[in-house]
Amino acid sequence: MFEIDLIAADGSVITVEALLDTGFTDWIAMDIQDVESLGWLHIDKQEMRTARRDVRD
Repeated sequence: MFEIDLIAADGSVITVEALLDTGFTDWIAMDIQDVESLGWLHIDKQEMRTARRDVRD
């Protein structure tokens, strides 16, 4: 785990702990409520699979 900064639509910075998935696909996977709380636009919903083969919708 390591820390990353997320920048909300209003410019505020929120530091969160992140987990690097070795199957990284160039997209950040987040819960919809977190996307909405940051004021970000929801681009697409996609089923994701972690390196452990866990599936998230």
